[in-house]
Amino acid sequence: MATSQKPQTPKTVLGKVTDSNGRPLANVKVEIYDVDMREWQPLSDTFTDRQGKYELQWTHDQLSGKGLKEADIAIKVFTKEKNTELFKLSMDEVRFNASEREEINITVKQALPAEVVEFDFLVEKVTFLAGKVAIAELTENKEHQDITFLSKEIEVPAEKIEHLVLAHRLQNLSKIESIFFYALLRKSTLLHNNLSKNLRARLSIGINVELKTLLFDAALLDGKIIEADVKTAISEKIVSPEIARNLGKNIKILAKYRKEAEGYYKNEYPRKAIELLTPIFKKGKLEEVDKLFQAHKNDLNVFFEKIAALLDRLKAI
Repeated sequence: MATSQKPQTPKTVLGKVTDSNGRPLANVKVEIYDVDMREWQPLSDTFTDRQGKYELQWTHDQLSGKGLKEADIAIKVFTKEKNTELFKLSMDEVRFNASEREEINITVKQALPAEVVEFDFLVEKVTFLAGKVAIAELTENKEHQDITFLSKEIEVPAEKIEHLVLAHRLQNLSKIESIFFYALLRKSTLLHNNLSKNLRARLSIGINVELKTLLFDAALLDGKIIEADVKTAISEKIVSPEIARNLGKNIKILAKYRKEAEGYYKNEYPRKAIELLTPIFKKGKLEEVDKLFQAHKNDLNVFFEKIAALLDRLKAI
């Protein structure tokens, strides 16, 4: 009479994967092995969660080596896309004759290699998740929190999703490739943070930015600066090398907006600035503005946020 084999209780290996600064590494592959003489037998693998945590199980009947007692547990960590090895537990760190529950925390000291082109990756993921909603139509408000959803679902900073949306909106406005604008947005080419040299100060670029002025800011840039930043974006795998083929063409199309941009900043923009500042003059709030500037002159983002709040209060009076 055959005897039935008693089910074995799984044993657990768990822990957390972080970088050299202690930040969790999400979506990296963790694989556990039973170490034998000159051979590592794979037992199980998984991907880390958003907190960099992993948990794996193994059973004794998986073992096939010549260990005298229980498994001798070791770990390797790989990238998700190309399975590039990032970490391997040293022989001194192997958990010989592992217990039923082993906690092994890992620090990956090397920088994670960029194995996918950022723009292509985001376009693919966002297009799939957005369904019938075009990328340029994505938004962030009380009714639709598209950016927040996509950022959390794809596990990328919201700023990257915003830049992707703006790049596609700029493409619709100018007929210049969205990948071109994405490179400029990601390399902060369109930011100007020195008020003494540039009255067109732009300290941040969010989803609700005025699109026409963003295009004008790009049109007024030196072509050499654009070329340098696009090449850097290619080297950092933010955009693919294919963008280089049409770089000259895109810069020429952009240059067609230069005259209109110059006229806008010479005539229309000053009027808008005066309209914006009129409530401050009328209400005698220049002293308050000066105090805000003195308090936040080292962080102009905060200064302009305070000014915007002040204007909102004045409008309500």
